[in-house]
Amino acid sequence: MYNRAFTIIELLITISIIGALASIVLGAIGSAKDKAADTAIKGNLDNIRSQAYIYFAENGDFGAKVESSDCTLGLFADSVISSAVADSVAKNGGEEADCVSSGSGSNADSWAISVPLKSDTGDTWCIDSEGIAVQSGIAGVTGTTASCE
Repeated sequence: MYNRAFTIIELLITISIIGALASIVLGAIGSAKDKAADTAIKGNLDNIRSQAYIYFAENGDFGAKVESSDCTLGLFADSVISSAVADSVAKNGGEEADCVSSGSGSNADSWAISVPLKSDTGDTWCIDSEGIAVQSGIAGVTGTTASCE
């Protein structure tokens, strides 16, 4: 009678092939999760734009000027906006957002916000009151206007 079984070498080769394939799949899944987080951040910022115009319609301006990148003052203190900012920060792993608003009077008539993306920590998504939505932009104030620079 002849006993047919796998040798240790055959088992080790099979296990190493399965391990290599698993590492490739897990790497692809990690990249997809980061891209999904980036999409969520961009969606949150789009929601902020809509809420900012609701805020403007109710208040006649964008609230107190915020020139210190503080996302808890002025327009950014609105509960819907602050919630979207907090969710974006959570999605990118805790990298803080930059929020600014400015104007020629005592209250703001323009605003901008930028949030670092998850897939590339050196990259940001920026939106402003002029309708700009741009990758790699930074929220800042030039003169009396807040915008993505």
